[in-house]
Amino acid sequence: MNTDWPSYPNFGFGIFGGGKLGVDLQQALISLAFAKQLGPVAVGVAPILARQQFKARGLGAFGIPPTDTDVSWGGGVRGGVELSLSPSLRIGVAATSRTWMQDFDKYSGLFAEQGGFDSTHLAGRDRLQSRPEPDAARRLQAHLVRLG
Repeated sequence: MNTDWPSYPNFGFGIFGGGKLGVDLQQALISLAFAKQLGPVAVGVAPILARQQFKARGLGAFGIPPTDTDVSWGGGVRGGVELSLSPSLRIGVAATSRTWMQDFDKYSGLFAEQGGFDSTHLAGRDRLQSRPEPDAARRLQAHLVRLG
């Protein structure tokens, strides 16, 4: 997410008269999945490594002095289980944990929880998949997703 507003020197005091205004938020998540088939049950897990950085300009009117880019590291995990009930019917459940992140110390006055910026998790992600024939390209899938 990136915003950038120019300075308006003749605007007077306030946010737009005090120089450039904008924020820059960058997030990157890297995940490597591991899966194993155990008879009719398939199990998978994927650790998540996350990095995010934030920089804001022009927030002096809110009592936040100009500061450099703040970097935060963190992680989480995804996992799931799938059960093959028949050659044409499978059911599975998967979940993604919260991505726990270090606080943005330089912007602790801007974000809730003193700079906390964790991302949400997906819980109870259920899947029911049916194929009319084992070799058929047509599929019927149903998903139930709950964001927490």
